[in-house]
Amino acid sequence: VRSHDAHLVCDLARVLILRERFAEALKLLDRADALDPPDARARFFRGFALVQQGHVEEGEDLLVRSVREGSGLAAML
Repeated sequence: VRSHDAHLVCDLARVLILRERFAEALKLLDRADALDPPDARARFFRGFALVQQGHVEEGEDLLVRSVREGSGLAAML
């Protein structure tokens, strides 16, 4: 398993998030986690999608963790 595969899946999830297709994005992020569990970008995108779906506490926890790890808003670029 190559970690760049997880990055590609995260990129696809990002597109879905930008289109407000959060449930589909979360399914892709499950795949990213399976490919590369410590991927901070996946954690950031998951947190964002969860907040948008109303799972604020869980989503904020993931967002805070991703910022602490340095992925934060830079992951959206």
